[in-house]
Amino acid sequence: RRDGHTLILLYGAALDAPHPLGKADNAIFRVLRPDSFDGFIVASAALSAYSGAERVAELVRGLQPAKLCSLGIALEGIPSLVIDNRAGLAAAVEHLIQRHGCRRPFFLAGTPKNPDSEERYEAYLEVFERLHLPFDPNLVACADFRNDLARDAVDDALRRGVAFDSVVASNDTMAIGATETLRKWGRRVPQDIPVTGFDDQMLARVAVPPLTTVTQPFEQMAELAVDSIVAQLAGRAVPDRVALPTRLVCRESCGCQAGEHPHPWDKLKSGKPAGSGLLDRVEALRPKPEE
Repeated sequence: RRDGHTLILLYGAALDAPHPLGKADNAIFRVLRPDSFDGFIVASAALSAYSGAERVAELVRGLQPAKLCSLGIALEGIPSLVIDNRAGLAAAVEHLIQRHGCRRPFFLAGTPKNPDSEERYEAYLEVFERLHLPFDPNLVACADFRNDLARDAVDDALRRGVAFDSVVASNDTMAIGATETLRKWGRRVPQDIPVTGFDDQMLARVAVPPLTTVTQPFEQMAELAVDSIVAQLAGRAVPDRVALPTRLVCRESCGCQAGEHPHPWDKLKSGKPAGSGLLDRVEALRPKPEE
């Protein structure tokens, strides 16, 4: 709106997604015409979950000569906005080790070819090496960023008697899946097993308990992505790659700040106003009585 452009959102699944619905969703990519749009902002990190970066780069290059911006992974020759996965994941692991005394964090990895997943796993290994902790491969499971596979992975580890004292998940969805399985086994979060995630999605904030996670600057990324397209349309130079910081947000799932982050539902139960929430918006739209 600010720059007089129309934004169209196009939804497709990750490239090479193994399930039939994913293949059906991806039909949208076959009908995109570059001459129908001024530019494309591509959620490359999400699209590369199964295929890796090169397949996404191939898709994006086919959208030229439209102006391009990649979100999540750096694509050669295409302006890209990326986040500092390593620092964010390392901060979560170090927090569990140094603040909560954990020595055997169980790691839930994303899909093997995904750049975000690989960087977060490498950061996990680097923390072990830097702090001189012994690494046990039994402490790592691949759950493809999915809630159901995370539940299965934690269930399998518990059945096999793998000794772990915390869970570090590569995204919030897997962290919540892990929490569900731990609860089924009678393990309390965080009293028995602290849990951390990554992304700081809305579901992390409304989880029970609220999830300690690594937040990404989504709003800043969105603004920079639009600015990149607008600048290119105006003929201005834009950086090839911009890296944005991440930040660890401590909530109750790791044992920190219990009670300092009230659950959003508490405001509804207590009858207190929910700020700019849905109930306030509905109330604001009610017809006003005529005077």
